[in-house]
Parts: sequence; structure tokens; C-alpha cells
Amino acid sequence: MALQTRYSMTKKIRTEYQKPPGFAGWVFRKLLCEKESRFLTGDYEEIFSELTIEKGIVKAQIWYWTHLFFTLPHILRRSLFRSGAMIKNYIKITFRNIKRQKGYSFINISGLAIGMACCILILLFIQDELSYDRYHKNAENIYRITYNEIIGGVYAEFALSPFAFAPAMKAELPEVISYVRFFRRTGLFTIAEKKFEERNILLADSTFFEIFSHEFIEGVPETCLDQPRSIVLTEESAFRLFGSVEIIGRTMILNEADELTVTGVIRNVPRNSHFRFNYVVSSSTILSKSERFRQLFQAWLSVFGWSYLLLDSKADINEIESKFEDIFERNSGSVARQYGIEAHMALQKMTDIHLRSKLQDEKDINSDIAYIYIFSAIAVFILGIACINFINLSTARSVNRAREVGLRKVFGAVKKSLIRQFIAESTGLAIIALVIAIIIAALVLPIFNDISGKFFSLAALNRPSVWLGAVSLVVLTGLIAGSYPAFYLSGFDPVRVFRSKFSNIRNRFNFRNILVTLQFVISIVLITSTLIIIEQIEFMKNKNLGFDKEQVVVARVRGTGIRQNLASFKNELRQRPDIIQFSCSESVPGRSNSVLTIFQEGRSENESHSMDIMSADFDFVETMGIEILYGRDFSRDFTSDTSGVYLINETAAKKLGWGNEAVGKLIGVSQELMNKVVGIVKDFHFKSLKTKIEPLVIILDPQHFNYISIKMRTDNVSETISFIENKWKEFESDRSFNYFFLDEDFDSLYRSEEKLEKILTSFAAIAIFIACLGLFGLASFTAEQRTKEIGIRKTLGAAASNVFLILSADFTKWVMIANCAALPAGYYLMKNYWIQSFAYPVNIGIGLIFEAFVLSILIAALTVGFQTLKAASANPVESLRHE
Repeated sequence: MALQTRYSMTKKIRTEYQKPPGFAGWVFRKLLCEKESRFLTGDYEEIFSELTIEKGIVKAQIWYWTHLFFTLPHILRRSLFRSGAMIKNYIKITFRNIKRQKGYSFINISGLAIGMACCILILLFIQDELSYDRYHKNAENIYRITYNEIIGGVYAEFALSPFAFAPAMKAELPEVISYVRFFRRTGLFTIAEKKFEERNILLADSTFFEIFSHEFIEGVPETCLDQPRSIVLTEESAFRLFGSVEIIGRTMILNEADELTVTGVIRNVPRNSHFRFNYVVSSSTILSKSERFRQLFQAWLSVFGWSYLLLDSKADINEIESKFEDIFERNSGSVARQYGIEAHMALQKMTDIHLRSKLQDEKDINSDIAYIYIFSAIAVFILGIACINFINLSTARSVNRAREVGLRKVFGAVKKSLIRQFIAESTGLAIIALVIAIIIAALVLPIFNDISGKFFSLAALNRPSVWLGAVSLVVLTGLIAGSYPAFYLSGFDPVRVFRSKFSNIRNRFNFRNILVTLQFVISIVLITSTLIIIEQIEFMKNKNLGFDKEQVVVARVRGTGIRQNLASFKNELRQRPDIIQFSCSESVPGRSNSVLTIFQEGRSENESHSMDIMSADFDFVETMGIEILYGRDFSRDFTSDTSGVYLINETAAKKLGWGNEAVGKLIGVSQELMNKVVGIVKDFHFKSLKTKIEPLVIILDPQHFNYISIKMRTDNVSETISFIENKWKEFESDRSFNYFFLDEDFDSLYRSEEKLEKILTSFAAIAIFIACLGLFGLASFTAEQRTKEIGIRKTLGAAASNVFLILSADFTKWVMIANCAALPAGYYLMKNYWIQSFAYPVNIGIGLIFEAFVLSILIAALTVGFQTLKAASANPVESLRHE
């Protein structure tokens, strides 16, 4: 009885404790091979069970973990040795296959390398675009104040804001830590009788460098702008003006009026800043002597500069914005209603400005978040096409590796080890491709900089993020490109491989044809998108703008010499017979205008309209070739014109409600300053075609101008410009002659679209090239597989042309199917996500779609044509001997 009880207890203990610690057992099973794991863990489990009975579970577990600890180094060494041997074997097999199949290996590796190089370059581009303004210490807490207004039903959003608003917020909202306001000017610096005409000068509050983080070479950020007549220079500007950066205390004269003292020198403003500058002058310099600017700094309805806030990191932006309405209403609500203005302020995160802001009067030209999405998609497409090539060619060559797989399985290889082998091979090819890709990226980097407008150096390729991206590319490509071939090849049945001709063992569902079609769908979408972008840009450049922009040279007037002696300067220009006409104006088509509130006779003050305003002289309309529809042009024959009269465009006439009867009516910038409308000009595009024509008022004011526009004959252009420059220097000895051609300047409004066109065209060509590489490889393989068939057909009398059509028909069919899917997709994407952003979109006709169709068919035909023609022209005797 006692023996039976003891036996029952032992059995119970064995049942409860015969299993060792789960994690320890898992470590053994993972590190040991299957045979070793079965024997070793079995012995350990028996000992563990006996110790559990004899000494208890705690001592048994201590024993088990102790033996695992002391056995682990030996196991790891053996595991690493086996892994090393396995990796060495994989490398040998990889290079052996490359050597045996040079052509297919070249196509695979070159396709992957080009795709990876494109991904690396796109990664650099995206990383740079996303990095804008993030170098500032408090970047996440800096916000720009934006200003929105509705006047006469016209809605406008400005990057500018009234300067009175920021200090009011600082006083009333505890979440506002600090603020800075600044505006931009150009100026003439005088240093020891040397004169320098400079741009990108900011006049800013003393808190500028407290909010924006810039590295100081000389000076103290917190106090460098505290005093009037203080100036901070960038490193580049300091060297250009003084030849050194050790210039604290040096003086320079601005515009022959203000003596400024250098209080700081900073590193050059990083290129990934949404606004750049060369100089910062304390705004108190101009406030101390100008009543006009003091009023502007206190104004609630005038905008001429930018305002930024530094907020507490815990601030609720929505809550802060909800208080704006009350602050504005208390300070300027009644005045705004008097003039019919509905104004609102909002906050815009600084790190969002470069990619997500399209407001009027931006400090510099911004990019677009859409570019990030487009280029990311292109990178995925190109890499996907390269991976499809790998999959197609690997599965196509499966016949050649079928016996290898069969032999390995006969000698004991399991499916898991074969999958591991094939994925290792594809990863090895990806590593080789990556090395080549980095070399390609380094070589084409200057070309990519030119296309994208960036300034990447070779050092950019050595960033940790680039290497991380490169490693990710290898892993991703190895898995994507190798997984399907690995599972496909490892699934071969060795019995079928050795008992039948494997070339006849085919899947009823040909996955390769689907992948080829997908490749060309992507390529044709890119072709279609590129053609539509080119068509839209050409449409905008060649559309009749309503004025004559050809052969017009425009010079910016910055000094006082020409302003004070304008009549004499014009007389000098008249001496040149190649100069047809010239005029002075506040702005020119393509450049920004002032926007003012316009009142009209017979209407109350709150029935005002927001309109673009341009001051010009008597000859502006004739110089620009603008058509007068109703009334007359400005004329020196009417003495009343000298007191100030207006021309308006058709859109303004309709906006005012007068239409063609606007001639003779009175309008003005206030109820007290009304002048007569003497003519209505035909609508012309004074802004980009991305926006609709807006109401425009041209004011006759010959003394208020910033530009001189000179219409020339097409002969002797360079000589005429030299003549103008010489006359310019006679009147403006201190100011350089800076000019531009009006047509080129207006076309530059589409620079971002042109950049997109260049990048998309380049990457579309690369995607098509990679797809054609794969198609070429498949065509070669198909021709090789059908060598005997071709020989038999030709022996039985088939002509070479018939054989050519038979071989190329299959590929042509799939390209036709790809067109059926890609052309509507490309049209839909461009129509709904790009073209609609233009006020005057191009009509995407059937001709453009047909052009994309023909181009894709031609590319495919040329790709497969060489191989199919070669096979069709081969000697049938040689074909029949082929095995």
C-alpha cells in the first residue's frame, strides 16, 4: 500500500514538473540544429524531471539555467560557424549564378541599381523638403500670424499681418512668450567711400534672434538689435563688404542717411529656411525718425510685413485663435466695418509654411506637400518595376534551376532551407546593386541638383539617414524581389522534375504576364502625366496674355538719380532708334501689386471692393500693347489727367456694377479722394495663369514708379541694352543696372511646374528604361525557349516576318491591356489632382492620349523587336540543332 502511494506521488510530480522552463527550452531549440536539439534537450528534460523529484523544482530550475548559461557560448560558437558556412555557401552560389547567366544577372542588377539610385536621390529630396525650419531651437512652438480679409465679396489670404496685432497678443495672452515683426528692404551701403547695392535686408524687432536660432560668430544674440542703428550681417555678407568676420563695432551707411554699427555676424542662413536674408537692421532705426513707419507699426488694417509668435509648448492653438476675434474687435472692429472690411487673423505653424502655405506675399517661393507624395510614389513605382523584373526573370529561368532544386530535395533539403537560400541570393544581388546605386547616385548628383533646384554635395550621401534608408532598401528589395521566386522554386516536385520535361510544367495562371502588364501600367501613367504637364506649361507660356511681353526690357529703379531727372533720362533713351517706346510704373505684369479698397460714387462706405492697384505713367498702355475697349488712354492732351485719373479692366468694371458704362464714373481709395475712370482696358493677365484675372485699377501717377519698361526692336538687342546701361550709369552712378526680360520673368512664374516637369520626365524615362530592361530579358528568354519551334516553322515555309509577328504578338497584347488601364488612370489623376489647381487648365484632348498610347507601343516594340527579329532571322538548321 505504501509502495503504491509513493508511486502515485512520483507520477504526480513527474506530470507536474517534467517540463523545463519554457524560455530556456525555446533558446535551445532556436540555437541548436534539429538533431542536436532533439538529443540534448531530451537528456536535459530527463535530468530536470529527476532533480524535480529528488531536490525540488527550484533547485532543478537553477540547475537547468546554470547549464544553459555555461553551454550557451559553445552553442553560439557552433551556431555562428554553421551560419558563416551557410552564408559563404550562399555567396558562392550567388556569384556562380551571376557568372553562368551574365545577361540576366546584368539586367537584374542594373535594374535594381538604377531603381535604388533613384530612391536614394528621392530620399535626399524628401528629407531636405521636410527639414525646412526645423533647425530652430523652438521650431515646434513658433507660429506666423496670417491675415484674411473679405472686401466687397473678394476673399484674400495674406502671409503678412497688421503690426499692431502681435504686441496686443503678447499683452493679453499669457501663452505668448515673445513676438517679432520684420519687413524687407533693399539698400545702398557705403563703407569707406565704397558702395554696395544689397538686397534681402530685414528691419526687425530686437527679439528676432531670441525667436529664430542662428549661430553667432561675433556678437550676442539677446542684445545685438536692442539699440537703434544696429545691424547684423551673415558670414558671406561680412566677407563681401569687409573681407573679414571680425567686424564688431565697424560702421556702414545705409542709403546715404543712416550710420549703422555692426553688432553681430552669423553663419549664413541655412538653405532649408522658408525665408533667407543677408542683413538684419534694428527696426527702431527707422521708427526713431519716421512718423509714417510709427503709424504703420501701430496700424490694425495695414499690412506690410511679417509677424511671428513664440508660444508656450503647452499652448492650445485653437483656444488662442478663438480669442483673436475679441482682440481685433476691441481695437479696430468699428473702423473695419466703416470701410466694409471683414478681417480675421490666424496662426500658421512655422514648420508647415514651406510645404503647406500658398498665401499672398510669402517671404520666398514655397514648395508643395504634393511634391512629397508624388516623388514618394515615383520611388515606390521605380523600385517596384525593378523588383518585378527580378521576379519575372527569376521565375522565367526556373527551368534552368529545376534540376538543382530537385537534387537538393533528394539529398534532404527542406523547403524552408531552399526559401532561405533563394532569399539570401536575392539579398546578395540587392547588396551588389546598392553598391552600384551609390556610385550612380554620386555621379548623377550634379544633374539631379540642376533638375531639382537643390544643392546636395557628396557628403549628403554619407548621412546616417541615407545609410539607414540604403539598408532598408536592401532588406526590402531582397524580401520583395526574392520572396515569390523563393516560394515558387522551392515548391518544385523532384519526382516531376526528373520524370518529365519541366519546360512543360506550367501554371495555368501566368503570373509573369500580370507583372509585365503592371510594369507598363506604371510606365504609361508616368508617360501620360508627363505629357499633360508639358502641355499645360506650354499652354500657359503661349497663351495670349492680353499684352505684349516680347522684346520688353524692364529695369528696377532703386536710386534717386533717375527719379529726380526722369525727363532728361527719357530724352537720352529717345536718341536710340532701336527703342520703340518706354514707360514707368509701380509694377509690371508678373510682379506683385498693391491691393487697396476701392470706393465708388453713389455707394456707401461699407460697399467697397478690394482691387489690385498699379501706378503708371502716360505711356504704360502703349508700351505693354494693352487694348483699350471703351473710353481712352491716359493723355497729355488732357490737362485734367495730371490731377489723377483711372483705367480699369473689364473685370473691375463688372465688379463695380457699371460694365461698359464705367467710363466717366468716379472711384477712389477713399470717399474723399475720387477720380474719373477715363477708359476700360481689355482683361490681361497681370498675374500667373494659375489664378483668374482679378479686378485691376491703373492709376495715372508718373512720379510713383519702381520699374522702367523699354520696348525694343529685335535687331541689335545686346547693343541696345549696352546703350541703356551706359545712360543708366550717367544718372545712377551708385546703383547697378539690374534688368530682366519681361517674357522670361513672366514665364518664371511657372518655375515650380517646370521643375516638376523635369523631375517627372527624368524619372518616367528611368522607369520606362527599367521596364524595358525586364521586357528585353523576357523577350530574350522567350526567343531562346522557342528556338526549335521557330526552326520548324521556318522549315515548313514560314516567312521571317510571320515568325516576328508571332513572337512579338504576346508582348504587344499585354502592353495593349496595360494601355487600357493606364491611360484612363493617368487622365483621371491629372484631371482631378493637378490640372484643377489652374484657373486656365489645358484641354486634355484625345490627341494627347493617343500620343501616349503610340509612344508606349513604340517603346515596347523597339524593346522586343531586336530579339524577336534576331530569332526570326536565324538559320533554321541551327535552330533545330538547339537543345
